[in-house]
Amino acid sequence: MGVLGWLKNKLFPSAAASQVASSTLREPAKSAHPQTSRADDAPLPNGRATPSSAASLMAPRVGQLDHAGNLAAALASPEQELLQRLSRRIESGDFDLPMLPPTSLAALDMANKPSVEVRQLVEAIERDPLITSELLRMANSALYATQNQAASVNQAVMRIGIKAVRSVVFRAAMKSSLGDARRLNEYAEEVWRQAQSVAAVARAIGAQSGVEREHAYLIGLLHDLGKIALLGMLQREMKDASRVTPALVGRSFHTFHERAGRAMALEWKLPPEIVSVAGAHHDGSRNTDHPREAALAKLAHEVDLRLSLRDEVGLRALVQSPLLDALEIRDELARWRVLESARKQWEAHAEANPA
Repeated sequence: MGVLGWLKNKLFPSAAASQVASSTLREPAKSAHPQTSRADDAPLPNGRATPSSAASLMAPRVGQLDHAGNLAAALASPEQELLQRLSRRIESGDFDLPMLPPTSLAALDMANKPSVEVRQLVEAIERDPLITSELLRMANSALYATQNQAASVNQAVMRIGIKAVRSVVFRAAMKSSLGDARRLNEYAEEVWRQAQSVAAVARAIGAQSGVEREHAYLIGLLHDLGKIALLGMLQREMKDASRVTPALVGRSFHTFHERAGRAMALEWKLPPEIVSVAGAHHDGSRNTDHPREAALAKLAHEVDLRLSLRDEVGLRALVQSPLLDALEIRDELARWRVLESARKQWEAHAEANPA
């Protein structure tokens, strides 16, 4: 069989079954509420009649908002009018971006600096309860834990290192800003699920493609930052949250999230490469400033999309993706290994973070 054949079979147990199931997996029923049309008991590409435990745990309650079905679904007149209002606001630069507490902004400012003194960073974090709790939780997790618990911000910073601390600060800031969309909580939960999952996958891909792990994590975490601003705008424009549908949210995300993401990244004074990726990542040819980082974000996003939809055919097709060329991964065996690593990380994250 050879190493390449073994790796293909290990990653995708039944290619034949994948081909049979492709039309079911890639062409869901069109509906204004796509999440109700998902067939949880449909045959999967590896021949099983039920989804894997990881796929079940990561199944979003509102469905995958980037699902193609949301773009094809017909919108009611009020929804179309709302999208037009959003378009006019965004074209005029009226994004109505979420505001962070001053303590979070101070910590973000410190984390954004290429070099920062530990003492200054610790002092900034100590003023923000959410970032402090996230940092201590991370430092005392299985990934970093020792016999003695980290009991202070200083101990936590020294244990996990400055680069990992930056990831915690950005993660906490993003989580805090999602709290503004309380009436659209289920959609906010899916945005948060996706951000964490894509970040985990990006970290795994980064390790295989020469991108520093924590840098790759931040690219994955923040690449769709604009969705947070759009949720807030949708909540304010649509007073009755019960009338907000996955099709409306998915369409607004698809149309506007890169422009909103760039505006939000600039407002948060994020590093130039994050601003660039947040503003252009779905079409790699549009990002000429940081094409490698944009390709990493898009590939990690695609892996999460395919696995959360249980689309084995789409996942398998990524081995031929030009995104891997942009990451300078051209050897076929290396490409399969990247996908295997990404899949393992996605499944591990799903098991550790059930929906």
